[in-house]
Amino acid sequence: MIKAFFDESYSSQKPRMFVVAGIVAQDRVCDQVEAGWRAALDEKNRELESQGRKHLSRYHAAEMNAHSNEFGGWSKAETLLFTEKLLSVIRGRDIFILSFGMILDDMVKVFPQWAEDPKGFAYGYAFLGCLTIRGRLAAEPISNRGKRLKCGMTKASGTMRHWTRTPRSAGT
Repeated sequence: MIKAFFDESYSSQKPRMFVVAGIVAQDRVCDQVEAGWRAALDEKNRELESQGRKHLSRYHAAEMNAHSNEFGGWSKAETLLFTEKLLSVIRGRDIFILSFGMILDDMVKVFPQWAEDPKGFAYGYAFLGCLTIRGRLAAEPISNRGKRLKCGMTKASGTMRHWTRTPRSAGT
């Protein structure tokens, strides 16, 4: 069995960007990553507590990079060290890290029928794009995945064009 974790990121500033990214892996690998990630957060919270600083409820890259909310008062060096600690949890594991993004204003020009809910359409489009790319690459040996990514993306684009030919009605 596989597990997938995806999240979106959206910028309301021009150009309005929308990105869906996530990981797909065997459930055993996801469980290991989740346990390692939690351990890194717990370790950091013990350090923060010993310094009388605010605990982390989760890792949020945008807040950490902006040094806002739970990451207020963090130095650049501290953010880099913590990021490296979290990256070490996933480094070397057999996981797919996928992302798919678009500029919403350009997307609405191509698909004007989605102008009322561009983020809703973009999420589905991007999520399907990630899964399509993952499916195309799944059978490839790890050593060939980088070489085949360009081909996989071309095939994914064709699948996406097919999926978007007919607008979906609400609720389908």
